[in-house]
Amino acid sequence: MTRHATIAHDHARPAAGGPLVRAVRWAISPDALRAYAPAIVNGHASELAAAELRVELHPPRAALVLTYARGDRAEHDLPLGAGAPVIEQDEARGLTHVELAGAVALCLRTGPDGAPEIVYAQTPLLAAIGLPGGVYDVPSILPNNAG
Repeated sequence: MTRHATIAHDHARPAAGGPLVRAVRWAISPDALRAYAPAIVNGHASELAAAELRVELHPPRAALVLTYARGDRAEHDLPLGAGAPVIEQDEARGLTHVELAGAVALCLRTGPDGAPEIVYAQTPLLAAIGLPGGVYDVPSILPNNAG
């Protein structure tokens, strides 16, 4: 069962006070959804080819995105509380903390190429869709042109 987080960012628009993070994406093993959240795939568990949880910070939105072998794609919106992400700089440590209440908490640093790197990413939304907690793969960065 593999899950990992990636972030989408925009090199062209540096944010005041830190790196601009557009979205956080957790890739979810289809086997994990089949085992722990079969109702989500609505009777099409054998056809599930890929799944991800995407939390978009601008504007705040969260979706479980499912892709099926026949090419169909389904997005299930997950409820988020109102409010904008809170961004705090820890200049002494070179870290940026981003939190969208009830959706995601991130700790980022700027990598050698100037792009943000995830130090820590956590979301209660994986548990909300029925997946057990734990520590999984090291997160990686999504290219800017990835959706």
